[in-house]
Amino acid sequence: NGKEIAFITNRGPYEPFLNTFALYVMGADGSNQKLLISDENQEISGNISNPAWFSESEKIVFNLANHDFRNPDIFIYIANKDGTNIWQLTYLPHEEARNQMDFRPQVSPDGWRILFESNRNPPGIYMISSDGTNMLGLAIEEDASFPKWSTDGTIIAFLTSAGLKIMNLVDNSSFLILTQTHIFNYVW
Repeated sequence: NGKEIAFITNRGPYEPFLNTFALYVMGADGSNQKLLISDENQEISGNISNPAWFSESEKIVFNLANHDFRNPDIFIYIANKDGTNIWQLTYLPHEEARNQMDFRPQVSPDGWRILFESNRNPPGIYMISSDGTNMLGLAIEEDASFPKWSTDGTIIAFLTSAGLKIMNLVDNSSFLILTQTHIFNYVW
């Protein structure tokens, strides 16, 4: 809605491997800063990262990483914009979840689907319905990263070691549009 900004901070002195990061929301002018989610005030435990708003700004999606720095698991969670009703969107059975990373969630313009990169087997770019159903591997490439939606939600873009690729979700065609190995990020 353009009126609120979500941000991640540790709001404390930096201590390597000890800090936890919390999700805050504030007005677009910096006013009304409010803690939404942290492992100190919720049932969840871990470091929060990569927040993204749903289009109607009533919900937010984010990553939560456990505190095991040798075998981290990072999954995707959804919460109401006030920090209530937190639930885990992606997961694997506990015995399979060592070093699992479902990362950088991006909500579709219509709010019904979420793109993310994953190192699951096979690794690549995945899409899941925002209710947790219908997971689909879209770009199964080990180095696929930074997925983004087009404004109409019919095309996705992502980075690989070959460059920037796009995929048409209507006909599942994909092709390289920029050959460059030093692209670090981009916006649609």
